Amino acid sequence: MKNSRFLFTGLLMLFVISLNGQDELAGMRRNAISVNALGTSPFVGVTYERIISPKGTFEIGVGIPSVGLGFKLYPSGIQEQKLLFHVGATANVTDLGDGVLIGGILYLAYVPVGISFFSSGGFNFGLDVGPSLVFDEDESTFIPYGNLKLGYRF
Repeated sequence: MKNSRFLFTGLLMLFVISLNGQDELAGMRRNAISVNALGTSPFVGVTYERIISPKGTFEIGVGIPSVGLGFKLYPSGIQEQKLLFHVGATANVTDLGDGVLIGGILYLAYVPVGISFFSSGGFNFGLDVGPSLVFDEDESTFIPYGNLKLGYRF
């Protein structure tokens, strides 16, 4: 539980730091609803994403059976009609219930590195991979992780 508080605090700090430069985004669709596999939801889920600065987005997702949040930075800036490189941080909590082989609550912290595309017509695409730390009350493990996201900007 201590690790998840640290992770969520770090994500919140990154979010607050990036809240400048909104004027540079005039006319751009800042909100998106996307369907994703992995990412903010470990299996399949729906993500709401908001462009919060010329170089950053914040997202929150719900899935089966999880909830997560994340932050992505675009070093070259967010632009439409261009394939963009991004890095970030994502965290989620998954409740696996009381299964015999696998069960309980799992926490996942993920460092995505990937590409995104924002079309001028509203289409949204993202693909990333990176290391993640999965932990519960007893142990923690590093595993590879990824995300595929398709959505619409409004």
